Amino acid sequence: MIDIPKDEKVQVGKAIDFLRKKEFKKNPSFKIECFIETICSKATYVKLRKIPLKESEIYDSLLAKLNLIYPYDPREQTKLFHTEKLMEDAFIHRDPDEKKLLDSLINYYSTSHSVYDRLKYIAFKDSAMSVPELLAIYEIVQSPIREVIMNRIIDVLESMPPSAMSDYIQSRLHFHTIRNQIDYLFLIIRNKHYYQAVALCESLLRSATLPIDRAKIRIAKLILLHQIDPRHFDLEAQALSNDPSFPLVREDWIHICAFHAYNQNDYDRAQLLFEEEIKNQKTFFPAILFLAHMHDPKIEFSQEVFCRYNIQDYPVAYQHLYTYFKMKFSHSSFSILESYLWNICRKEIKEFYPENIIIRLIHDELEWISENTGNRTKLYMFHQQFD
Repeated sequence: MIDIPKDEKVQVGKAIDFLRKKEFKKNPSFKIECFIETICSKATYVKLRKIPLKESEIYDSLLAKLNLIYPYDPREQTKLFHTEKLMEDAFIHRDPDEKKLLDSLINYYSTSHSVYDRLKYIAFKDSAMSVPELLAIYEIVQSPIREVIMNRIIDVLESMPPSAMSDYIQSRLHFHTIRNQIDYLFLIIRNKHYYQAVALCESLLRSATLPIDRAKIRIAKLILLHQIDPRHFDLEAQALSNDPSFPLVREDWIHICAFHAYNQNDYDRAQLLFEEEIKNQKTFFPAILFLAHMHDPKIEFSQEVFCRYNIQDYPVAYQHLYTYFKMKFSHSSFSILESYLWNICRKEIKEFYPENIIIRLIHDELEWISENTGNRTKLYMFHQQFD
C-alpha cells in the first residue's frame, strides 16, 4: 500500500488543520469534533500537527472531508515540479511571460484536488488572506513556487501599516532570490528601517548581476540618500542617469528626483520632472497634485492637463486632494478649502509614501489659506500634530 512519506506527514497535518479552520469560518460542520468524527480522537488530531502518525489512512480520511487528496502519483508531481521550476526561473529573471506562466499554474491549481495545490491556489487568489495565513502556507508548501508566494507576502505587507511587520513576522520572512530581497529592501525603507536598509542595499549591490536588479537597487539607494543623506543625492542620481541600465528605471528615477527637488525647494526642476510624470497615466498621480500645489492660484490651471485622466481610476486619497485643488482653482471660499483639507485630506496622510512630502504639501496649503484669512488656528493645530 502506498504511504504518505513520514517526513511529510506533519506538513500534511498542518495543511489539514489550516484548511479546516478556513472552512469552519463558513461552515460550522468543520468544528473539530464534527470534522474528526469516526476518524480519530481529538488527542490524535492535535498530535498530527506536531508528530507523524503511523496510519496514513487518518490523513487520507480527513483530506477526503475537505474533498482533497495527498498527491501520490510521482509522475504528475514530477511534471508539476518542472512547470513550477520554469515559473521560478521566470520570476527570478523577470521574464515577460512570468504572468502568463503564473496564470496557467493558478488555473491548474484551481482544478486539482491535491492538498498542496489547494494551498497554493488560496495563496494567489484569496485577496482576504492575512500575512500570518500566507506565511503558514509558505511554510507548508515545499516547491519552487515558494519564492513567488513570498513575493505575494511582501506585496501584502506593503499595503499595510509598518506596525504590521512585527519582529515575529520578520523572523519568518526568508528570501532565496535577489528579486525578493530587493522588494524587501523597498519595504524596509518605507518602514523607515534605514540602518537595516543601508546594509542590505550595499550587500545587494555586491551580489546582484542582472542589469534590471542592479538598477532597482540603485533606485533604492537614491531613496535612502533622499531620506538620510541628501547631500550625496545629486551625484548618485547623475551617475545612475549615465548608466546603460538607466532606461529600465527611468520612470522611477524621474519620480524620486522630482520629490527630492521639491523637498530641496528647487521648484523649477521639480516642475519639469512632475510635468514629465503627468504624461504617463501610471505616474499622473501624485505628480499632478504637486504641480497644482506649485501653481499660482491667480492663474488658471490648464484644464486639458488637470483633467487628462479619469481620477476614478486612482486611490481615494489622491482623489480627495485632487478635489481640493479643483475647488481651489474654482475659487471656493477659504473656509471651505480649509475645512476640506482639515477634515478630509489630513486624515488620509498615512495613505501616502513618503508621508513627509504630503505633510509638507498640506501644511503649505494651510499656510497659504491662513495668510489670506489671518486665522492661523488650523495651521498651529497641524504643527502640533505633525511637527
